[in-house]
Amino acid sequence: MKHYFTDNRELPSDRKEISFRFLGYDYRFVSDAGVFSKGEADEGSLLLVKTVLEEPLQSPLLDLGCGWGLMSLLLKHMRPQVQIVGTDINPRAIECARETSLKLNLPAAFLVGDGTSALSDPFQTVILNPPIRAGKDVVYRLFQESYDILTKSGCLYVVIRRQQGAASAAKELERIFGNVSRIALKRGFEVLKASK
Repeated sequence: MKHYFTDNRELPSDRKEISFRFLGYDYRFVSDAGVFSKGEADEGSLLLVKTVLEEPLQSPLLDLGCGWGLMSLLLKHMRPQVQIVGTDINPRAIECARETSLKLNLPAAFLVGDGTSALSDPFQTVILNPPIRAGKDVVYRLFQESYDILTKSGCLYVVIRRQQGAASAAKELERIFGNVSRIALKRGFEVLKASK
């Protein structure tokens, strides 16, 4: 079954612009068919960005499974000093992220890759809105890859719906990292933080 966490280049393109307001600023992002949340800025990602902005944000930051660059570019706008890299398995999503980055003049690197496969350098911060439809095995692999690529004092931030496995995700993060805390909760979404 095809879903957004795949290479969807064979789908007909349906480029569109997504306009929204966030924390007092107006934004326009590029989206397309076959990408996550193709028609709107999703609530979970916006909660994760808002929550991470309240944390002592460390650079460099990895947006793992960045999609069309929503979280990466909002964070880059709000914290321009932070070096940001976004990766996604979906080449079409990366094309959208790169296009929006240029349009908004927000320099960030966007790479096509499954998880951290395209990366070698460590990161201080990883943010993740996991691809739930890809299944627990993929999501938990991304948790482990986040741990592996983080520096010794690095942090992972994950947003997940309660009804889509937040409790089991927290247990898996506890197993991998040895700690986990819920730092935000809104309309069924939880933001979990795990420190290395």
